[in-house]
Amino acid sequence: MIDSVLQDRYRILKEVGNGGMATVYLAYCSQLRRNVAIKKLKDKENVRSEALLDEASAIAQLNHKNIVQVYDSFEENGQRYIVMEYVEGPTLKEFLRSLPQPLKEKEIVAIGIKLASALQHAHSNGVIHRDVKPDNIMLTSEYEPKLTDFGIAKVTSDATLVKNEEVMGSLRYAAPEQLKGVHMDARSDIFSLGVVLYELATGEVPFSQDSPITAAFRKLKEPIRPIRDKNPAISSRLEQIVQRATSIEPMKRYASMLAMRRELENLYKVLMGEKPVSYRSQVPPRPVIVPDEERKPTSVVFYVILGVLLASITALAIFIPKFQERMAQPQTPAPYVVGMPYQDAMVVLNDSKLEAVIIQARFSDEYAKGYVLDQSVAKDTPLRVGSRVELIVSKGYEMVEVPSLLLLTKQQAESLLLDHSLTLGEVGEEYDPEVPQDRVISQSVEEGVSVSPDTKVNIVISKGKEPVKLVVPDVVGKEITEATQLLNEANIPIRGINHEHSDTVPELHIIRQSLPPTQEVPDGSGIYLVVSRGKEATPEEPEPEKPPEEEPTPPTTTNITFTFSPTEETNDSYYLAILAFDKDGNEATDPTYARNHEKSAGDVSFTLEVLKGFTYRMYVDGVVIKDYAAP
Repeated sequence: MIDSVLQDRYRILKEVGNGGMATVYLAYCSQLRRNVAIKKLKDKENVRSEALLDEASAIAQLNHKNIVQVYDSFEENGQRYIVMEYVEGPTLKEFLRSLPQPLKEKEIVAIGIKLASALQHAHSNGVIHRDVKPDNIMLTSEYEPKLTDFGIAKVTSDATLVKNEEVMGSLRYAAPEQLKGVHMDARSDIFSLGVVLYELATGEVPFSQDSPITAAFRKLKEPIRPIRDKNPAISSRLEQIVQRATSIEPMKRYASMLAMRRELENLYKVLMGEKPVSYRSQVPPRPVIVPDEERKPTSVVFYVILGVLLASITALAIFIPKFQERMAQPQTPAPYVVGMPYQDAMVVLNDSKLEAVIIQARFSDEYAKGYVLDQSVAKDTPLRVGSRVELIVSKGYEMVEVPSLLLLTKQQAESLLLDHSLTLGEVGEEYDPEVPQDRVISQSVEEGVSVSPDTKVNIVISKGKEPVKLVVPDVVGKEITEATQLLNEANIPIRGINHEHSDTVPELHIIRQSLPPTQEVPDGSGIYLVVSRGKEATPEEPEPEKPPEEEPTPPTTTNITFTFSPTEETNDSYYLAILAFDKDGNEATDPTYARNHEKSAGDVSFTLEVLKGFTYRMYVDGVVIKDYAAP
């Protein structure tokens, strides 16, 4: 491939990257005399090739300083290529790994603004990225971020998932609806950008302690942990932006990338000590019309006016159209501002020369605080310039107070939280010298704090008093009387004594002990000793012992056939995974099997070679279906 020429213009210079779906080369374009990056798509992803090239052509129309430009796409000798702008620099992922600590907040917000601007430009041109992650963000020599790999996730979304580091990495950033295989829109990119900001602020991805598959399952049901739990130096405002962007329900995220970008821009101004942008409407207030004092016209005046009107009606009819045209005020269509921050709504209405008036604020489960819930006129309704448009603004979720859970059982705490429209979160356990066993020691949200409904409250349950630990003395080689005394002093009772002959240990001395020396054991633990009988008498003519026959090593693997029959509740496109657990219940790092299936294909049956002694659990869209034991 090196030194070869494509399309009579692109000379391949060297390989600069290799991923799960493509190999990237540095090439020189002889016509335009510049370096370019050429992406050679791998044969194993040979699906929808025409759609992929059409996608690349559409992306080539994008023109934004924070998007890697796509110059060309073509197919040569049955192989597909995409020609792109060459960026000489690391990916954002590589840059983060080189840092000793997370970035400062203003640097995080600055990167977020540029990425949001790039994605907003793409969305306005009908392109959704679908694979926003640090690996797909390049940094120039001036540390300017540039989005790349547009469209690849869309094209390969129908392909089978494999055990591949690149695919597993994408699971960390994908929106819940993307994992479910349902409809995606611009809000899916908003979620992924929120995860990127989370990683910039904390140095790790959400649910980083879990495997990619387990983290994906948790992301379908659990909100991402607040940033300030990991990095208290981050402002609550950035935390709120990320929490909203990563809401499980798309309707609870920002309505558009523009709305998210504007919040980041205002936060950046605050961090830089500037005054945030005010979106107060500049339309002057409507004048108050005060009626003239009632005057009773005299009868003479009345009849004079009536006579003039009757005499001039024909002439007036000629001039009425011109009069109406002169008196008519210009009109403008009413914009639709529901779902926007009210400051943005005021700017939009002001640009349309309309007056925005907030008439009410109320709680909402759909829109966050400060967002427009409703407007008094429908979209595109013709209005006179300066007309009043009344807005209803969200007060956010209706807040509830957290009750005290101290000294309750787990069941009592969960029931009380449900009564307050709250949810029990993680349950930990700790020893406590005062709180009785199985009672709540502490809760993550203090009593009386106001939170939104469905907030998770974590609790810690008492395991009772911590048991006393005893240190096992070393009695091997000691005479039985001395050994007994040492064990009595350590409060470790002797449970039993066996005797054996020994050529090295004198009679009545300890050969072995059941508990390792210096080990800490719970109070009440007992020990077993083996005491020497001295040397065994030598037999006159001992018969030679036959060497033991070596037993064949039993096989360590076996085959298991896994089956699944879709039901009415199964999604049309579902995700089936097999996870391995050892005898202690520990989950293997990578899934044994992970793949998308179509319900229309019917029953699924496949056989895998697995390790003996493990349990293999089948999941469908994150729900446990069945356990298979490998004997």
